[in-house]
Amino acid sequence: MILRKDAAGSSAARPQLQIWADEVEAPIGRLAEGSDTWELHVVVEPVEADLYRGRISFRMDEERYDTAGILLEETQKGVIEQAGKLPASVLLQLLVSARG
Repeated sequence: MILRKDAAGSSAARPQLQIWADEVEAPIGRLAEGSDTWELHVVVEPVEADLYRGRISFRMDEERYDTAGILLEETQKGVIEQAGKLPASVLLQLLVSARG
């Protein structure tokens, strides 16, 4: 939680993340990076009635890195399919970027 003070000086808590009840997560494969192997998932969330956004989640043991929303499709299935088509070279670039 982030705590901030309003103009009156009282503290108000503001959540850091917004969690969607309609969020769907699907495994899309693995990515080798040197001797490490990352489990890949796509996290799909609704944007509007017929529009879905997807982000890639890289996971290995306790480590986890997520991209921002990088895929936009009309269906959840479409986001998952497009995520599965991303080439390893692009996924490696996304991992480097997600690490900051």
